[in-house]
Amino acid sequence: MLVVETIAKIRRAHFIDGKSIKQICRELSLGNG
Repeated sequence: MLVVETIAKIRRAHFIDGKSIKQICRELSLGNG
């Protein structure tokens, strides 16, 4: 289960840094990316 803080980090990385969701998940070790 993702906490709001983690979701905020993902959204920030995705929209500001232009990273893909899968890439972010790999970096944060979420699920199997």
